[in-house]
Amino acid sequence: MQRSRNDYGERKSSPRWKKKCFVCQKEGCWSTKHTNEERKAARTQFLSACHFTGVEPPTDFAMHLGGYEGSGDTNQYSQGGWREQDDFEDDSHDDVNNQHFTAANGEYQFFTERCLADQAFLHHISGDDTYSRDTPSTPASQFLIEDRYTRSVYQGILPDTGAANVSTVGREQYLALAKENPLITIDTSTAGKASIKFGKGNVTASVGTVRVSTEIGEVNSEVLEAPTPFLLCLADMDRLKVYFNNTTDELVQGDRRIPVLRKWGHPWFHLNKRERATAFLTETELRRLHRRFGHPSVIRLVNLLRDSGHNDVEQKTLEEITKFCHHCQLNSSAPRRFKFTLKDDHHFNYEILVDVMYLGNRPVLHVVDSSTAFQGAKFLSTISTKETWQALRMLWIDTYQGPPDILTHDAGTNFASAEFRTEAKLMGFTCKQVPTEAHWSVGKIERYHAPLRRAWDILHAELSGSTSDEAILQMAVKSVNDTAGPDGLVPTLLVFGAYPRMTTESPPSPSMVKRSEAIQKAMKALRKLTAERQVADALNTRNGPTTADVLALPLQSEVVVWRESDGWNGPYKIIAIEGHDITVDMVNGPTTFRSTVVKPYYRPDHLWTDPDAPQKPPAEIPVPAAAQPRRRGRPPGSKNKRKTNADAYMTKKEENDFELAIKLRNDGIITNPGTPFEASDQQEINDLVGRGVFEFKLFNEALHGGIRIFKSRLVREVKGKTSKPYEKSRLVIQGYQDHDKEAILTQSPTIQRCSQRSLLALAPTLIQQGMRIELRDITQAYPQAQTSLKRTILAHLPTELVAKYPKGTILHVIKPLYGIAEAGVHWWTTYHGHHRKELDMSTSTYDPCLLITNGNKKLLWNHAFSSLEEKKIEKAQFRSKPKTVLSPDAKVDFNGCTLTMEGSSISLTQKGQGGKIYLVDTNAPNRAQNYMEQRARGAYIASTCQPEASFDLSVAAQAQQPSDEDIRALNKRLKWQMENLDRGLRYIPIDLMHAKLMVFVDGSFANNKDLSSQLGFILMLVNESTDTDDTFTIRGNVIHYSSTKCKRVTRSALASEIYGMVNGFDMGIAIATTLRMIVERLGLAEIPLIICTDSYSLYECLVKLGTTKEKRLMIDIMALRQSYERREITEIRWINGEVNPADAFTKASPNRALERFIDSNSLTVRVDGSVQRPTT
Repeated sequence: MQRSRNDYGERKSSPRWKKKCFVCQKEGCWSTKHTNEERKAARTQFLSACHFTGVEPPTDFAMHLGGYEGSGDTNQYSQGGWREQDDFEDDSHDDVNNQHFTAANGEYQFFTERCLADQAFLHHISGDDTYSRDTPSTPASQFLIEDRYTRSVYQGILPDTGAANVSTVGREQYLALAKENPLITIDTSTAGKASIKFGKGNVTASVGTVRVSTEIGEVNSEVLEAPTPFLLCLADMDRLKVYFNNTTDELVQGDRRIPVLRKWGHPWFHLNKRERATAFLTETELRRLHRRFGHPSVIRLVNLLRDSGHNDVEQKTLEEITKFCHHCQLNSSAPRRFKFTLKDDHHFNYEILVDVMYLGNRPVLHVVDSSTAFQGAKFLSTISTKETWQALRMLWIDTYQGPPDILTHDAGTNFASAEFRTEAKLMGFTCKQVPTEAHWSVGKIERYHAPLRRAWDILHAELSGSTSDEAILQMAVKSVNDTAGPDGLVPTLLVFGAYPRMTTESPPSPSMVKRSEAIQKAMKALRKLTAERQVADALNTRNGPTTADVLALPLQSEVVVWRESDGWNGPYKIIAIEGHDITVDMVNGPTTFRSTVVKPYYRPDHLWTDPDAPQKPPAEIPVPAAAQPRRRGRPPGSKNKRKTNADAYMTKKEENDFELAIKLRNDGIITNPGTPFEASDQQEINDLVGRGVFEFKLFNEALHGGIRIFKSRLVREVKGKTSKPYEKSRLVIQGYQDHDKEAILTQSPTIQRCSQRSLLALAPTLIQQGMRIELRDITQAYPQAQTSLKRTILAHLPTELVAKYPKGTILHVIKPLYGIAEAGVHWWTTYHGHHRKELDMSTSTYDPCLLITNGNKKLLWNHAFSSLEEKKIEKAQFRSKPKTVLSPDAKVDFNGCTLTMEGSSISLTQKGQGGKIYLVDTNAPNRAQNYMEQRARGAYIASTCQPEASFDLSVAAQAQQPSDEDIRALNKRLKWQMENLDRGLRYIPIDLMHAKLMVFVDGSFANNKDLSSQLGFILMLVNESTDTDDTFTIRGNVIHYSSTKCKRVTRSALASEIYGMVNGFDMGIAIATTLRMIVERLGLAEIPLIICTDSYSLYECLVKLGTTKEKRLMIDIMALRQSYERREITEIRWINGEVNPADAFTKASPNRALERFIDSNSLTVRVDGSVQRPTT
């Protein structure tokens, strides 16, 4: 058996003694009879004595113990108390735990004690921290007492540029590393391969080679019989392409960064396991510690880690981990008290607080005045909205000073219902609903429940048998009002100016002057006490959480909300922010909370994957750009570059409004915060999201890949320029090149011009009968549609909002929005159904946007109908402006026109397009574009109120490539319009009992440049008076007119006249049918339809049964004859062409009949032929 030197040394120095216990030193006792703690203490003392005397401990402690106690069986000494696991826990769980345990632990403990002593001595002498990253002020080697590089502790690898060619290691450090990693072995076959000399010492030959796998790669080190650490030579650093960055303490290998620890003034890497765990805690390890310690607070975890030696842990990192932790967000503490706010000084009945309490199992409406604490109460038979409103009126509104300015209530259904709010709005006060989880806002009325209930209980116990509950309740209310008040002031004194009379000895009631003086003094005292209370509360009240970050969140951001029942809930999405109230889209629908109980929810997606957090949104995918339609001209090049600036897409009107907004802001007229239109942009987005018009989505290739994404823009405008200017924004979807709209049936939601003028033709007469014209302007009509889109509409964010939302955010349009093809249909369906069902109205036969009430004249036009319309529109929750009534002092803008009342007549003029007209320059490079724009603007005005210009603008529209002659002809008409901006149509009263609908028709054969025919007609609602046998005079109003190019080929003047009459008759019969519905409601006779033409051949074909050889015209002639025989056409007249007003719609140089009629609303017509038909 081979024995070591230690065994012989121990035997030579051991005296002869009797065998005794190793623990208690008694004979006849063995260490197995003692506890594990006693064995550990004895073993530690023995090993310390060995190190103190310089004698190495025995290699096999169990064999040594058996020899000491005189037992050859060593298995009994392998029990607990002697093993290494009992003193130290090995966190590595490596295979080294399966080896036999030696006295190395004692050696490590002794070494640790010596190291601590050395460090304390060095720190006392030099003031340096030997394990600090900073370089000590004095070299640590100056105070080196013993060799550090033993087999006890592996120190790591030291990059040494002084070692040029060979990496080396001392034998003891190799054994220390082999202890940590038994897989590392020495190759003794390379012994003597390298000879190393340190300083002036002797040359040392290597005894073998060891290969170590490090973070930078494998390193071969030559093992020496020398007390040196692992030294990484310059050659190996070059081979591995590694360099040491001493400014950041890192080994740099390409893109990799390996942290280095400074120890004893030298850089070290590949440290032992304990030092690696102590020196560096990665973010993943910190997250693991955060979860396994039960999500503690940041301060507690930082203190714990620092106590354990992890002094390099940054508190900011733990704060970030806690901030994004799902459990920490949902289980954090409740929100603190809200900040103290100074309220305005108000008087009695400015604000009342209402609530429903229960007395004797019966609901009671309890009202408290916010300023004086004066109270009122009344029993409710039910808690319905109607019963609550009636009780409030009887209890408070109709009893004291009328309706209050503000009524504050909780989220009870009876107060929050639309019916209650409608009644309050009609009464003229505002309902203020307290947000969810903010019941402290109605704390005053909650506090006054207790005194009222106490008074009720006392009085009810004494008087229940002889007095009704209602009387007892009023007695209880009076007792509270007469005794309890703010700071000793009696509410009765504050309200009525006199103390209540309690007994017959009470002073008589004071006069009104005395009462006024008493009220003033009492209110002065109340204000003083209130101010003192507010100052005291402000000094003693802690400020609550800062809500600026919450209020600055964009819509659709995720938040968590505090509920008193179960703490923080969420995450939910924000759909609206108004002041300090935040509306959150919860499971049961939108709910409003105060900002103090809402906080942002942070998803940990960008830091780590939290298994406890809700499923994260899909990964970010680049959003494809909106499709750009191919335009005319050269492709984009050096001279045709696309404009990327957002201002390039602004129209001239928007540019002018933007400049105007800046000017108004500089003048102090517009005071909105932020840049121009910033507040209106955000208000528009908040409003649309709050109404569910669209929602924000992150682009998902799987869901949105095959759907076209439109562009969107914010149209900005300064409204109220002539009264009170303000900024307004409107979100518009740029739905051009929308090929899907070809399969959509569209319906215009705008009333037609002929229907508009038909109402105006009747209006002056009806106004004389006590009726009036009321205009209801629906704001943002399309988004208020109550139906959703049937197809998926996606849009990019407007340019102004891209920076405010996460990258990849798009708009998913749910409800109609401006710019979408079918938006008009949805709005038409909404308001058409509303008027038919709620207001009992019918659609006219011609225009679906013209609706007429069912019933008689009284039901149609009295004030009850106006009130009914007001109530129904509030019930439907349509947003609209207040009604505008046409009067001599107030103009009305209606469908792009301006209505003005002048005495008994109404004038119809253009609204503002005339001011934008300018003459086209024949030498301008873009004259064709200018020609088209000005022609369209002039035609719009002509179709509105200037029929004299219809022919010239109709002819101008036929020029695709306008010549100089065409431009001069257009400029002539445009100049006339510019000089006659105020010229329009005037409507006068007529006798509806004897009114007639006359249609004047005309047709010009081949008078256009392309030899096509021009057709024209005009409809008038007139009263006729016969002057002589061949003339008659008409006096009335224009309903409709038209001047169009005939699309059919005409081979004769008769064909042109027939086509013109067909167009005029089609419109005439449609208007006649609509007028028939109206006069029936008014109880009047049917209005006859009369057609007038200046073509004798056409007159003969219809009246005298003449014929034509053109077969294409026979069908039209037969249809007109049939209508004539059925008396749909009451009469056909042949008139003189010099007085035909339709002549102005077919000729460039017409007669002046139309001009005379527009000027005077009267015209004398000469008849060349007519047939007197029987009246039956």
